Amino acid sequence: MARGGFSHAERRTINKLLLDEADAGVPPPQCEHGPAMRFRRVTKSADGSVVSSRDFYACSAIRDRKICPLFVWVDEHERHGAEHPAKRIRRAGPARQYEKTDNKANAQYFFSNEALSVIEKYISKHGYRRVLCLGTPVVHRRLREEKDMDAFLLDMDSVVVEKAGTSGARFNMVNGFFFGSEEKKFASWLKKGPLDIVVVDPPFQPELVPAIWRCTREVLLGPEVFAKVDVLFAFPYFSRDALVGSEDAPELVMNDYRVDYANHRTYKADKSPVRFFTRFHELTDLPAASYRVCEKCGGRWVHKVNAHCDTCRACTTLHGNKAWSHCAGCGKCTKPELKHCEKCERCLPVEHTCTRH
Repeated sequence: MARGGFSHAERRTINKLLLDEADAGVPPPQCEHGPAMRFRRVTKSADGSVVSSRDFYACSAIRDRKICPLFVWVDEHERHGAEHPAKRIRRAGPARQYEKTDNKANAQYFFSNEALSVIEKYISKHGYRRVLCLGTPVVHRRLREEKDMDAFLLDMDSVVVEKAGTSGARFNMVNGFFFGSEEKKFASWLKKGPLDIVVVDPPFQPELVPAIWRCTREVLLGPEVFAKVDVLFAFPYFSRDALVGSEDAPELVMNDYRVDYANHRTYKADKSPVRFFTRFHELTDLPAASYRVCEKCGGRWVHKVNAHCDTCRACTTLHGNKAWSHCAGCGKCTKPELKHCEKCERCLPVEHTCTRH
């Protein structure tokens, strides 16, 4: 047992990104990916009380310290000043083609042809011509080469940025860091005309989303431009609450389209948990083999297994190959493999252990 009567197994540690925490006049350390981000490591006991709390700096792009070893406790950094011996990142692996990934430092997953077609239809239907591709190199390539659209790519991967030529710049979407003199290329492109839409495929880490919104709004576009542009944002449905958790976040709608990745082993077709979130319009004209129109939802396109619930007045199936059903006890639709437990007062697997008595 640990001090205080709780075992270590009963404690929970979380790392929270801090955006507005003031530094003590000492700039944050840097690695190859730009300025580090500040996090707060909080450990709580079983009763929810805080056991410990301490701030640290870490790489904004890489969570694996075997790849980017930058990790500095904030109090130590401020005590030693800017000369703190923060470690530098190792060099990335060999260059690759769009279809492959090499290691965790540069691994990217690319939308399948079907997902690209869905994006392309959305952009074309609403008359968009100027597109900012944030972490979406295959979207950028397809729009420029096949649709002759004015698209610009911002990506941290030097390989895909090099392929983009003058229509791309190396950029870290989490900390807003442009590599070298890349910012000039983007600024020049942005001045050429009004921007229509930003297409984003970010790291799937909920704690980083507020930083991405702030970076897009404050560093890249400015509040006035950001307020007028459409957004198409790829993110897992189970982390959707993270998309609305900051003052910089736009109001988005989650579309019932399961995003397929060409080179991901599990994010494939119907099994993918990733959805497209959009700002001004919903997706339409989805592939007929897997999607249908729900007239009760006002003509909204939904997955073929997504049944309309008259009680909820919506198509409520978020994932899986079977429709969710309404639970009167929970007051909402739940997964078909769950059953309402009167003791626990919620739907749970049949073979669960009750936590309430």
